[in-house]
Amino acid sequence: MTSQVDHILFLEVDDNLFKTCFGTDNEWSCRLTSLSESSTSAQVAEALADVDGTHMSLVRNYYRQGGWVVFFGIYGDFAAPQQLGNLFGVDWRFSAYTKYEYVLTTAGKELLGDAITQQQYTKANLLSVPEEERILVPKPYWESVEKYKEEECDSDDDDEETIRQNYQSHKDGLSRQVPLAVHTAQQGGGRIAYLGFVNGDGNIPQLVRALCTRSKTSLG
Repeated sequence: MTSQVDHILFLEVDDNLFKTCFGTDNEWSCRLTSLSESSTSAQVAEALADVDGTHMSLVRNYYRQGGWVVFFGIYGDFAAPQQLGNLFGVDWRFSAYTKYEYVLTTAGKELLGDAITQQQYTKANLLSVPEEERILVPKPYWESVEKYKEEECDSDDDDEETIRQNYQSHKDGLSRQVPLAVHTAQQGGGRIAYLGFVNGDGNIPQLVRALCTRSKTSLG
């Protein structure tokens, strides 16, 4: 099989839609090709594919041998997380389709760099995933517990501990809804990413290119 180090398999996006949302040819350092019905296992690592069952055994083997797979949740298929769980062993569940501002997690900064750490208010298909797999999470509405208390609490008599707990619950609830997640297989080192973006707003193209090319984000 073609080297998994040099190739990424994209699922559930065609090349025209991919370039519309995430950058034109001259913005990518890689060449995009499409998967045909006659594709062989040697070609699958270079391809764009739909999760339609036709090539799933090849996809699974590619992942198990250390391949890098990226699933695009552009279409909002609510059943997709369960399908990905069956195929790749991930513990992912559909969470919501809504708008937030987003910030990179610590794991996100390690993976994508810290030149760009936020994404403006935009819609995405969100998943609930394990904490260590969260790359981008919604930004809390309030920057601090003090701001939360000032704007959300009606009385100075509110218990301080209750206020802190409510604010933490707010942050925790948001952090479970992610538009970008990455899972690494315990055996073989294969990785799969989920991208729930439905457009190319703001910093999304730079974040997606950094993820897919294993480069760091830049402000240039």
